[in-house]
Amino acid sequence: MELLQYLESELSFYANLKKIYWEIPNITVIPENDEDKNVANVLSVELTEKRYPDPKIKLTLDVFENMVLNKKTYDFLTIPKSFFREGEREFKSFRYINAFYNYYFILEDLYGKGKTRNYAIEENFKKSLTFRNHIDWIINNGLKGKHKTNIQTLLSEENKSYDVDGLIELIVKVRGNLHHFSSKSSKHKGTPFNHQHFESMALLLGCLSKMCIMQKIDERNKGII
Repeated sequence: MELLQYLESELSFYANLKKIYWEIPNITVIPENDEDKNVANVLSVELTEKRYPDPKIKLTLDVFENMVLNKKTYDFLTIPKSFFREGEREFKSFRYINAFYNYYFILEDLYGKGKTRNYAIEENFKKSLTFRNHIDWIINNGLKGKHKTNIQTLLSEENKSYDVDGLIELIVKVRGNLHHFSSKSSKHKGTPFNHQHFESMALLLGCLSKMCIMQKIDERNKGII
């Protein structure tokens, strides 16, 4: 695997290679003679990448017409929804680091109050009762199985607690870690080779960002914003 990753980097730099699909290798046994061929039970193994479900949504003419007519009402969410679209596309392409960033921009825009520094973003996230309620719902209903375990492991590594404040701190912390890179750092770093490590964090932010967008739609419908 390391050799394939090395060759991918070398050949892309010198020979315009686009990608080696080292995540889904095909393993082939080539017998040297008939005796080896008779001994081998399996000559090849082909691994296929998992695919996320792609639900079919029926769009009626009435729904589409209402989208057009309500443009002025909801166009303040055009850019957040575009980040969500990109996040979903990246997530389903297994580019979880890229997905994480797109989802994070939504949270930063809707609840960061124009702040950009990590400590200020974290403070505003914690001050928002709505945002905290979303996090609380995800803790009690959204995180399950391996993703819950992965998140709890990341929290433990960062000395954070598995509660609302801890998850908020983790989200901002991971964003900061991913924004920088140093091969000398002992922290979890994002590279083109370890997207899989951040799948659970991307899933968490995908769920959270969708809830935040839906919340803003509800607030606009009620005339709150």
